[in-house]
Amino acid sequence: MPVDLTYVDENDRVVFYNRGQGRVFPCPAGIIAREVKFCHPPKSVDTVQRIRKEFKKGRQVSA
Repeated sequence: MPVDLTYVDENDRVVFYNRGQGRVFPCPAGIIAREVKFCHPPKSVDTVQRIRKEFKKGRQVSA
C-alpha cells in the first residue's frame, strides 16, 4: 500500500502498522502495544490527542 497505515485499539494502543518503504514516519517494531501518544515527538502529542478524540467522537475517520 502506498500509504502509512497504523491501527490503534479502543485503549489507544498501537496494534498494527504497515512497514512500507515509503512511510512518512519510520516505526520501530517496539511501538506495538505502546500508547499512541508515546509514539510521537513531544511537540506533536497535542495534535495526536486531538485527532484521537475526534476519531472516538466519530467526527474524523482518517488523519
